[in-house]
Amino acid sequence: MFLALVLIGFVSCKSPNQEKVARTEISLDSISIIPNWNDSQIINLELIKTKTVTRNGATQSGSSTSNIELVLTKNENNTWTGSWRIKDVQLPSVNNPLEKKLENLVTGFVYNFTLDSTGTITGLVNWEEIQTKGFEALNMIINEFKNVPTMSPQIIEQIKMNVGEMFNTKEKIETYLMQEVQLYFALGGIEMTKSDTIEGSAYITHPLTGDLIAQNIESIYQKAYSDSTCDIQISQTIDESDLYDAVKNTVNKYAGEDKTNEFQNEMQNAKFDVKVTSNYNISLITGLVEKVTALKEITVGGDTRIDKTEIIRK
Repeated sequence: MFLALVLIGFVSCKSPNQEKVARTEISLDSISIIPNWNDSQIINLELIKTKTVTRNGATQSGSSTSNIELVLTKNENNTWTGSWRIKDVQLPSVNNPLEKKLENLVTGFVYNFTLDSTGTITGLVNWEEIQTKGFEALNMIINEFKNVPTMSPQIIEQIKMNVGEMFNTKEKIETYLMQEVQLYFALGGIEMTKSDTIEGSAYITHPLTGDLIAQNIESIYQKAYSDSTCDIQISQTIDESDLYDAVKNTVNKYAGEDKTNEFQNEMQNAKFDVKVTSNYNISLITGLVEKVTALKEITVGGDTRIDKTEIIRK
């Protein structure tokens, strides 16, 4: 249960048959990621998401694969409009009726967003459409809960209200419902030297309680290659104390004082950790990400969850 609460708090054209040329590492002291895109350029991407949960010593995993069509259109003021369309979603099994319904819901859906001259996302345009889709998906899940004997109408209504808070504003939708889009465009305008480790800090807001959770961020330029790409790693570490307080406040708000005391007793000396590591390979010519792999590792006591997101240019 407590692991689930932590999760709520938390992103040159190629022929498919073209033979890959072996690349070698080269010496390049500094890099700059600037968009050099063509107007109305179409980029085909593969999105692979894998989830592995270990709870009470038992491990379960699942995955999905989506084909994405990304279209970049240049505006008059040197800004851009992006269109991220989910062409299809492939699940290992569609025997689960709910999974099939959710797959049909998101297939064909489009995120329309704007970017500045550096390739950084500045806003989501069709957020109200995405909000509608989010509520549709939530209602599908809620209808499934109604068939669970242990779920009372009061609990179901509370879940619906609380989860719905995660996408009741444009800002929350940009944070929680377009994480893959944000991940792909996270490096716009970045400039680094080989000796650099850019350190920073930021705060994220827990969607259910409003608690601020501090995170430390490190960005490292690792290598450059003869195919005019480079590797960059971004690491995010969540403040353990802030995360603990946010989850405790969530338990108190939605489960009451008894469950809060249970949480404190169970988690008093337990490890509480969230780390996100994103490894990018990006073109120095086009400024497009060739591949990014993001690994989110969550530890709560003896339970763990690993979310792996891969976006690969085809």
